[in-house]
Amino acid sequence: MRGPAAVSWISRLALALPLLALPRALQAQRLDGNLRMPSGAPAAGVVLTAVDGSGAILGRSVSRDDGSYALYLSRAGAIELRAKRVGYDVETVGKATVNGTEVVRLAAQLDERPAPLLQIPRGAATCGDGRGKRVADRLYEDVLTAAAAAQYRVGRQDQQARYITTQYRIAKTSDDTLRAALRRVSGSLPAPFPPADTARLEADGFFATIGGNRTFFAPDLEILASEWFLRTHCIRVRRADDDSVVLAMTPLRQRRGRVDVEGEFVLDWPTLALREFRFRYVDLPETERLSGAGGMLRFGRTPAGGWLITEWRQRTPFLNYFAGEGNTTLIRTQMLQVDVVAHFVAGGQVLAVADDSNRLVFQRNPHGVRVAGTPFAPLCPERTTIQPTAALRGQLRADSSDAPMANTVIRASWTLPVIVNRTDVQEREEVREAITDAEGRWFLCDIPLEREVTVRWETGTEERRIPVRATQAFSVVEVQQPR
Repeated sequence: MRGPAAVSWISRLALALPLLALPRALQAQRLDGNLRMPSGAPAAGVVLTAVDGSGAILGRSVSRDDGSYALYLSRAGAIELRAKRVGYDVETVGKATVNGTEVVRLAAQLDERPAPLLQIPRGAATCGDGRGKRVADRLYEDVLTAAAAAQYRVGRQDQQARYITTQYRIAKTSDDTLRAALRRVSGSLPAPFPPADTARLEADGFFATIGGNRTFFAPDLEILASEWFLRTHCIRVRRADDDSVVLAMTPLRQRRGRVDVEGEFVLDWPTLALREFRFRYVDLPETERLSGAGGMLRFGRTPAGGWLITEWRQRTPFLNYFAGEGNTTLIRTQMLQVDVVAHFVAGGQVLAVADDSNRLVFQRNPHGVRVAGTPFAPLCPERTTIQPTAALRGQLRADSSDAPMANTVIRASWTLPVIVNRTDVQEREEVREAITDAEGRWFLCDIPLEREVTVRWETGTEERRIPVRATQAFSVVEVQQPR
């Protein structure tokens, strides 16, 4: 795809994003089938678009790891099925006519010919003109294709994932407790960042004060593909080294005065596979400009070629803190002097993804030694630390009825020494969290050795606590609920 056609595809992607998540109605026009490579292998992670004779988008989907796809169409009629994958031009892979509420199957096959290898001219940018603009448009189109395919996995019930979420509160004070919370979760993949209203971001920027709380919004896929974002931001292309290309994103001058974002997309060369997206908040108040506010998304591919977001992080300034009596306390008044800038860091990592047949389609390589033949190995197959650790396991029941306590948050916490200002040693609180299942069972990984750990949960208005100490590396400690 070249020139105006490429820009049209990009600008229309945001309008079609809701079509990626159309509800599966009982009565609907549907097109489904299998997408294959010329070799017969499944073609995964390909963005498929159904258009009518005028080019209007009727439905969009992404092929799964087994090559299957399903498009729910906004109306019946004659359609043309187009396929877009990273490193290839858009190609037509089939035509069909869908009438009423019928389901039409269409087996499709991709062309094996990749798009010609790009020569990147000096000054290539989406805000430029000529050949440089065409190259920049084409590369940004591949970025959005990979991002759309990764976004398609978010919240899908036909996939189950294991992932961890992290939250840190960081405040540079002389007498502070740093708090870090890590939670292991099983379920559908989460959205990396909360969605934001595109119209509000266009008018007011990526920051707002709502109800006295400071909120920073992250640039998600819908924002990156929107027409106003392309109109108010420039994407400049440069070769970083022999195996990567960087697309640098900066706001144009008319966005000055609003908290905005700039950043870089890192692509592999010459496959153009999206590897990482880094962004920073700019035009912050003067007191926050050196805060390092921003975030990151890392992208990965399944063995079949599908896309997913494997890691994400967002760091934002968090004012209205003051230090006192050994703690950092949030205040909602300007009567007290703010003496520090604190930060809130939230993120996550995908550990594994399985399809509806419980077949692993992605698994992160575990860090450190995996100890086979022990209870620790199947319980914590993906570790988040290279240090020897242990696991905790238990079952929670109500004191009165002995019924299982489902959906209860279990927290394990301990303190670690931290060096502050190179010389002072302070205590940092570490937290691990889990949620009990329907039978009240729970487990927690990455528990330190030879350190007192407090396991706690709430029953009504009362908090229950149990002290635990793990002494053996890669062991599983059974936590007995006191009766």
